Amino acid sequence: MVSSSLGQTGENDADVNGDGEVNIQDLVAGTAALGEVAAAPAALRQQGAAHLTQEEVQHWLTQAQQVNLTDATSLRGIRYLEQLLSALTPKETALLANYPNPFNPETWIPYQLAKPTDVSISIYAVDGTLVRTLDLGYQPAGIY
Repeated sequence: MVSSSLGQTGENDADVNGDGEVNIQDLVAGTAALGEVAAAPAALRQQGAAHLTQEEVQHWLTQAQQVNLTDATSLRGIRYLEQLLSALTPKETALLANYPNPFNPETWIPYQLAKPTDVSISIYAVDGTLVRTLDLGYQPAGIY
């Protein structure tokens, strides 16, 4: 993905426009190609781009707007980034069901934040006794 090569110089496959530097223009051009696939943001999230954060995508959009890209390919890439940003931003904050289950030695506790906030998760025993509190600190909106 072009995003992992941002800032690199010299010969590089991620240098889409061939100017010798992997920058926001390359990211937008590469993203434009992804945007041609129907329902691409949802598909991209399901196929491994879940590591992208709302903060990163918002930063890329801001950079693209500052460069003032106006060609058709760039505009398509910017539209795709806007769709991806929307897909990465939950509409409501929610604590989801843990998995695989609470009786395994390890369990995952997924949650989503509609807006940035401090996160703390309290875990209780069946009898209501507090077992542990996980103070996760300040986190941006997103899916965790």
